[in-house]
Amino acid sequence: DRAVFHVYLTACAACFGLSAAYHTLLCHSRELADLWIRLDYVGISLLIMASFVPGLYMGFYCEPWLLRGYLGAIFVMGAFNSYLSLYGKMESKDWLKSRLLPFLALSLSAFIPIFHAVLLFPYDQLQKQSGLNYYYLEGACMLTGVAFLVSRFPECWLPGRFDIWGCSHQIFHCFVVLGALSHFVGILSGYDYNYTHPRCGPRHTATGL
Repeated sequence: DRAVFHVYLTACAACFGLSAAYHTLLCHSRELADLWIRLDYVGISLLIMASFVPGLYMGFYCEPWLLRGYLGAIFVMGAFNSYLSLYGKMESKDWLKSRLLPFLALSLSAFIPIFHAVLLFPYDQLQKQSGLNYYYLEGACMLTGVAFLVSRFPECWLPGRFDIWGCSHQIFHCFVVLGALSHFVGILSGYDYNYTHPRCGPRHTATGL
């Protein structure tokens, strides 16, 4: 059970660490900036993949085959997204298509297991055993951050005023951190519910042991 926490927290550290490295080394050279922005995108893919792990684990705690199937699917999609980040044409002028849409598609694929779980469990039980409400809050934080990033607000409103502090990119990162914290609280909530309201014995848990 502890492994799901380690997976998520390690991915958070990797994602934020790669992002910090990219922003630190951006001014070094064109070649280094191109390398690190690709690694930054890989870090985003890793965090999205890792975000699925605890939610699926808590949501399908007593359904090992469903858990394994969905984990396998998200790892394949995440690996493909990482491949695109490393070897795709990220310098495309179509910024929305080449950078944002692959991550958005990977994130929105979370609704597939959610819809499946809604068919299996009462919704009130589902949101408690998986921490689902906190994941909705996470999604709202992420989408709000992306909205600032894409709209370039507030610097598009007052050019030059936010060159150092308060620009859309900084606001985006703040919302990403808030989303990551919300996700972690959701993990803790689901973990607590599954241990205080066990649905299956030790031989039928998600590990299959």
